[in-house]
Amino acid sequence: MALLTRSNPILVSPPGENRIRVGVATEAISKGQLVAKTASGYSVLAAGQPYASGIALKDYYAGQKGCDFGITGEMDGFAANGNTVGAFLYPSASVAGGIDSVPSEIDTDVAAAPQIQLIESGRISFNFV
Repeated sequence: MALLTRSNPILVSPPGENRIRVGVATEAISKGQLVAKTASGYSVLAAGQPYASGIALKDYYAGQKGCDFGITGEMDGFAANGNTVGAFLYPSASVAGGIDSVPSEIDTDVAAAPQIQLIESGRISFNFV
C-alpha cells in the first residue's frame, strides 16, 4: 500500500450525490489536496492530521474567495499505486494534503473512521461530513 498520487483530479459524482462547501483559500491549494477548515478559511491539511474537512475541487491561490471544496462525492484522477480497490484511505502522515493507504499514528490512536475509499482504479469516494 502506498501514497496516492494526483493526476488532474476531477469530480465525477453521479448527479445529486455530491456536496460542496464554498470558502476562502488561506494559502495556495492544488486540486485534489485534502484541506482543513480554519477560522480564516481553508488550508492544506497538515501531514499527520487524522481528519480532513474537504478536498479541493480546483487549484486556488492564497486569499482567493469562492473556492469549492468537496465534502461528499467521488473524484477521478488518483494513481492507485498498488492499492486494492475497496481499500480505505487516510490523510497522509508525511505529505501535507496527501492521501495514503496507511493511517497515521494519530489515526490509530484515536481510531479514526475512514473518510476516503478507493472504489475503482483511480477513483475515490469521500465523505467529510
